[in-house]
Amino acid sequence: MVSRSFKEAADLYNGKCGGCTKSYGEKGGNCAHHTSDAMYRAGFTDVLTKVVGGPITARCDGGRPIRAKELRDWVVGQGYTAHAARPAIGTAAFFFAYDAHKDKGHVGFIDKTGKCKDTGTGDLWGTERKYYW
Repeated sequence: MVSRSFKEAADLYNGKCGGCTKSYGEKGGNCAHHTSDAMYRAGFTDVLTKVVGGPITARCDGGRPIRAKELRDWVVGQGYTAHAARPAIGTAAFFFAYDAHKDKGHVGFIDKTGKCKDTGTGDLWGTERKYYW
């Protein structure tokens, strides 16, 4: 049984989608697409649930969200709250989101060792928000 945790999702993140073969975004890297796939495989199976009027409007053929802001809004809807500070290294993994920059956002994970797990665009996006319990 897979646990439903950001630690597990960060460990499973591989920069791919197991639900489809399409590439979205620049150079085939789409942070929300790959992050939501890792979340699904880590037990966040309801990320695939389509909800009328819900925050997720764009999905890949496998049902994974492909927009960073929508995935962030979905995480907030699951009860996670934003924190300005990171938890101490070694204590927790967490989901992060950057505020929109040029109509785009960015999401990914920071694993328990402090390593960033994302598409690695290297762009500076502004305010980073960390989501964990």
